[in-house]
Amino acid sequence: MGRLLPGALLCAALVVAAGLAAAKDPDLSEQALQAAASVGCPAGIIEESRREGAFLVFDVRCGGEAPTVSAGAVFCRDGTCAFRVAEPAPGTAFRDCPHCPEMATLPPGSFVMGSPEREGGRGQDEGPAHKARIVAPFAIARHETTRAEFAAFVRDTGHESAGCGIWDHRARKRTFADTADWFAPGFTQDDGHPVVCVSWEDARAYADWLSAKTGAAYRLPSEAEWEYAARAGTVSARFWGEGHDRACAYANVHDLTGKQQNKLRWEPHFCDDGFGWTSPVGSFPPNSFGLYDMLGNVWEWTEDCWNDDYKGAPASGAARTDGNCAYRAIRGGSWMDPPRGARSAGRAAERAGARNDPVGFRVARSLGAGLRAPE
Repeated sequence: MGRLLPGALLCAALVVAAGLAAAKDPDLSEQALQAAASVGCPAGIIEESRREGAFLVFDVRCGGEAPTVSAGAVFCRDGTCAFRVAEPAPGTAFRDCPHCPEMATLPPGSFVMGSPEREGGRGQDEGPAHKARIVAPFAIARHETTRAEFAAFVRDTGHESAGCGIWDHRARKRTFADTADWFAPGFTQDDGHPVVCVSWEDARAYADWLSAKTGAAYRLPSEAEWEYAARAGTVSARFWGEGHDRACAYANVHDLTGKQQNKLRWEPHFCDDGFGWTSPVGSFPPNSFGLYDMLGNVWEWTEDCWNDDYKGAPASGAARTDGNCAYRAIRGGSWMDPPRGARSAGRAAERAGARNDPVGFRVARSLGAGLRAPE
């Protein structure tokens, strides 16, 4: 038999399939027998097999017992087994479990990564602009990871992440607070706000937890995947256009409200989005991929090691594993950043173990084999 499932493991297939109308299909019996064999029950009796959404679900008796096992992509609990037989198609949204983030599937494609030299606010680390190819479909969270989603991970694992770099608006400077953390970052949040005060290592641990929960391959996006998702087919500095004067209609950025409330000394966007610190995820319109808060609200961790430019960057869209891996690339800008930060090409470096109040993340998820991008 396969390894016993830990008590906390929730079978993603059963969760997603629950409540869906069962479409009986006798042609699925052979697939069910093969799946039963993969969990150590080659002579199992398949009592019923059915297609439920993107899953094959079947009831099996193995030597008179109802197995609770896991092997690869097949999960069984009390004799009811399931595995995904089709990944979500590009353009669709899905959720693998009740506490999992809602994911959007993106198609393969290519785009020009980085910024042209004429772009306002451009940094030298955004060049040279180059063609990047996303060679296979992948999924990315529609929202930044929320405090509620991260809390579920902490409750389940006991993960500790105390201490955070915060903006002290009274002293008008950044400081490190031993007592600050993701639950109490020094400003008011509720469960619908993006989690902050999380390191790259915390974000990776969360993604690993989702993978263990669901059997799917959750991870952080590469820089190329992140920028592809943020641009959503646009070539302008921001998904709504070139200028930053309209930012407050599309993103939570350092604005006039923030200037008044948190006493930041640098240039704001000369508009008002109504939020001085983080905003609940999804408070602003999505881009054309249906993704929210890709610019502003919080910086987002990516998988990539930090490099000062794109020389030697992989053309495949994969994460960079060379360079200074003690630092990782963050993208998207935040509630406290000036106009140059809230751009699709904007990027910065942060220590992998650092926790700061404008930095959060969203997860990506690998999908099975699918369409390939054209050359």
